Amino acid sequence: MFAQDSIALHIVLVNPQIPQNTGNIARLCAAMNATLHLIHPLGFSLESKFVRRAGLDYWDKLNVKEYESTKAFFAALDAQYFSLAHELESKPTFSSLHFAFSSKVNTSYFMQDFFAMQKSSQCIKSFHYFLYFGSETNGLNDCFQSCFSLIRGKYLTIPMAKDCRCLNLSNVVAIVGYELIRQAHIYLAAKNL
Repeated sequence: MFAQDSIALHIVLVNPQIPQNTGNIARLCAAMNATLHLIHPLGFSLESKFVRRAGLDYWDKLNVKEYESTKAFFAALDAQYFSLAHELESKPTFSSLHFAFSSKVNTSYFMQDFFAMQKSSQCIKSFHYFLYFGSETNGLNDCFQSCFSLIRGKYLTIPMAKDCRCLNLSNVVAIVGYELIRQAHIYLAAKNL
């Protein structure tokens, strides 16, 4: 999806409950060339016909990673993305940026320049964007929120009418994922001028 390998997109579903949503999101991840991270417990089996039907024939094109718990995910994240940064000599050559989406916060994703850090950094060559989405029924759990605060992630929301409680999870992933891709193309085009 991106013109260069300097940007990687990760979609993280924390305890998803509805198989059709996860299937649709799997299809989106295949289309966006994003890695799909699934944090258990899930409200269904990945072998569910509803998940498979919604994802159709995209499962073989998809990079899916599963974690037994929120803590296991953050431990794997720490080992893969944070520890390496401390081992590099003077300046890290990559960065991971973390954005969680919730209907319970006020900061709109409209105001987020996902590439502000890249624009100001000369030494960082690779950016991994992690977009986090909670369960359809309970949102982001307390354990997630505790771990997320440690990595200094940012919470964002999608504006909605006051009487609307929430949007469908797969729609939210599509809106935000493609907004990040849109901004990436603008950033990469300007960088290559």
